[in-house]
Amino acid sequence: NESFSSNVSEINTILGEVRDTTQGQAELLKTVRRLKINEIAEANVVVYDKFCRLLSSYKVHSDIVLALCRLRDGRLVSGDKAGKIVVWDKDLKKYKIVLQHYGGVLCIKQLKDGRVVTASMDQTVKLWDLDFKVLNVYKEHQGSVNSVLALKDGGFASGGSDCLINVWK
Repeated sequence: NESFSSNVSEINTILGEVRDTTQGQAELLKTVRRLKINEIAEANVVVYDKFCRLLSSYKVHSDIVLALCRLRDGRLVSGDKAGKIVVWDKDLKKYKIVLQHYGGVLCIKQLKDGRVVTASMDQTVKLWDLDFKVLNVYKEHQGSVNSVLALKDGGFASGGSDCLINVWK
C-alpha cells in the first residue's frame, strides 16, 4: 500500500543519512514510533520473511540481549543482561524462558555432544542438557565470565575479567 511505501521510504532516508550515529538511531526510533509501528520498535525478536515483510514480533527479554547461539537442531538461544535465557523453537514461534543466572548472560555455546554452556556476569559458567536443565555450575572465576569456547575434544574453555582462562575437560 502507498502509505506503507511512504513510511519505508522515510525510514530508509533517515538510515542513509545517519546510519552509524547514536543521534541517527534515536531519530529512527522516533520516526518508527510516529509511524505507529511501536510493536516493532519495542519488540525483542522481530521475524521477517525473505522479502522483508513482518511475520511476527515478541517482547520476551526485559533487558539488553547480550548473547545469541543457534543450536544444531535449529533452535535459537538468547541471553540478556538480567540473566534470563530464552530458548526459541526453530521457527521462532514458541519459546521457553529459563531463569538461572543472577547476572547478565555474556556468551552461549553448544558443545560437540550437544550440551550447551553459558557464561555470566554472576561469575559462573553453567553446563546445560538439551532440555535446558542445569548439569553443572562452575564457580572458579573471581569476576564476570566473558566468553566460552567449545574445544575439539568435547570440553570447553572459559575466559573472565579475572584474567583467567579455565579449561574444562
